[in-house]
Amino acid sequence: MSFFKKMLATVGIGAAKVDTVLNSSIFYPGGKIDGVIHITGGSVDQEIDELDLSVLVEVKRESDDNTYYENHAVAKYNVAKKFKINKEEKIQIPFEFYLPYELPISAVGSRKFNSIKVFLKTDLDIDDALDKADYDYLQIQPLPAMKNTLDALDSLGFTFIKSDIEYGHIQESNFNFYQEIEYRAGNTVYSRKISELELTFIGKNDGVMLILELDKKGFFGGDTYRRLFVPYEDQGFNHRAELDRILNSL
Repeated sequence: MSFFKKMLATVGIGAAKVDTVLNSSIFYPGGKIDGVIHITGGSVDQEIDELDLSVLVEVKRESDDNTYYENHAVAKYNVAKKFKINKEEKIQIPFEFYLPYELPISAVGSRKFNSIKVFLKTDLDIDDALDKADYDYLQIQPLPAMKNTLDALDSLGFTFIKSDIEYGHIQESNFNFYQEIEYRAGNTVYSRKISELELTFIGKNDGVMLILELDKKGFFGGDTYRRLFVPYEDQGFNHRAELDRILNSL
């Protein structure tokens, strides 16, 4: 019977299970993420090769008129290496690490970006058996320097349209994707010059780079770009006035 149970465990039947419980439901770029990993032994003793945590971002790619999505790992944290879990044993392993500053945001207050998906994946690498994994959705809220920028766009009359994560590389970025937060100029004073504005945040250790893609109107229209660095310690920095200055300079 023991041999039969071991054979079943190699294909995932009666194998160890993993479940990660996070200490918070809201996270921030560059902030700490922590929790407890619960591992429950199966019907037989098993050797665990590794226990890893990965932060995944779902990225949209387009090719030959087709759109598809793939997960990109932006951070990986090794929790434990070789250990054994006995039959029906329960193990709890606490963890903590820091998220990348460049992590996309998936919500602003109560406004959810439903197309932005960031996950924590827990990988339990079992020797000679099917690996077990657990996925937890992460709600990533903006840092104050980001939130103040988004609030400024709202106060200037721009209308939020959508947000996507696109495949591609931006010079300041460490990743091969970037987030676009798209706004319509609508009936603002800027609508004479531009129709839409797309904003990308590139988070750094000391501040955030704002990249504005502006869809200009008129004979000399087309996309134009502006960059603005905002320090995290931004007391006295007037986001609304700086954005107004940029938009009026077009």
